[in-house]
Amino acid sequence: MKNPHWRSRAGLLWLLAALGLVFAVTPVLAGSTSSIGKSSERALKNDAEGSFEVLEQANQYAEARTAPADTVDAGAFTGAYAAAASLPLAPGTWDEITTKPYNSDAQGYRDPVWSNSGGGAGVVGGRTTALAIDGSTLYAGAADGGVWKLQGGTWTPLTDDAPSLSIGALAVDSSHGLWVGTGEANTSSDSYAGTGVLFSNDGGANFVRVGGDELQNTTIGRIVFANGYALAATSRGLYRHAVSPTTGAWTPVLKQGIAPLPASCSQSGGVSGNAFVSDVAVEPTTGAVDAVVGWRAGSNCNGFYRSTDRNWLYQAWTPGW
Repeated sequence: MKNPHWRSRAGLLWLLAALGLVFAVTPVLAGSTSSIGKSSERALKNDAEGSFEVLEQANQYAEARTAPADTVDAGAFTGAYAAAASLPLAPGTWDEITTKPYNSDAQGYRDPVWSNSGGGAGVVGGRTTALAIDGSTLYAGAADGGVWKLQGGTWTPLTDDAPSLSIGALAVDSSHGLWVGTGEANTSSDSYAGTGVLFSNDGGANFVRVGGDELQNTTIGRIVFANGYALAATSRGLYRHAVSPTTGAWTPVLKQGIAPLPASCSQSGGVSGNAFVSDVAVEPTTGAVDAVVGWRAGSNCNGFYRSTDRNWLYQAWTPGW
C-alpha cells in the first residue's frame, strides 16, 4: 500500500555505505595509537550497529507483509477476504480459557524508534485518522481498527467484517449517508492501503462498496461533496462519483496525465508515480473545489489546484491564500 509500504532500499544501502565510510575514516582521524580515538571508534561502531538493527527490523516488518513481491497486488486482499468468507463453518462452541485483560503494550520490546511500549496502550484501534458527525452521532475511523460509532455514550464497531479495517476518511452526506474511505493516508511504514469507498444509508448497519475496483489498493485522505458528487482525495489522484446511485465507476478528475498534471509526474528520487492528492475542500461561497497534490518527499506536480468547472488551474502558494 504504501504502495502499502513506502520504503527505499536505495536509501538503506546509501546509509550503510555512509556508515562504512565513517568506520574507514575514523581510525585515521583518531590516530591508531590513541585510546580516546579507539574508544570513540568503538562507540560509533556500536551506535551504527544499533541503527542497522533498527533498519533491518523495519525492513523485515515491511517485507513480511509484501512477500514474495515488493508490493501487494491490488486484488490480493480482496481475494483473501473472499476466500476466508467462503470457508465452511463447523458446529460447536468456543470456551474462553484466558482470564487476563488484553494489553497490546509489549513490555519486553523497548526500541526507542519503532516501539510504542510504555505509552499506556491497552485495547486500541490504532491512530484515529478520521472523524465525522451526524447530529448527536459521532463516527471515528482508526488506522487499522475499522469504523466506530458513538451514540448514547456507547461505542460500537461497524466494520469488523469489512474487507479492510484501515480507515483514512469519513464523511456524512446531506441525506445522512455515511461514506468510508479505506486505506490510511498517513505515509508511515505501517499504513495499509484499502479497497475503495464503502457507503451506508442506515447508520452503519450495512455497507456497500461505491463503484468498482478503481480505488483498489489506494489510500484515501478526504471525502467531500460538491454539486451532487462525492470527491475522494487518494494516493492516485482525485476521483469523482455521483452521490446517488453508488453503482458505476469512479472518474478521475485530477490525476497524472490529466491536464494540468503532466504524464511525467514523479515522486522524490525520480520514481514515476501517480499524483498524490493529500487533501480536497469545497469553497462554501463559490462552490469551487480546491485540491492539494502533496507527495511528502517532493514531486514536480506538488501544488494547489482550483476548479470551478472541472478545469484545473495551478495555484502558486501565496501568504494568506
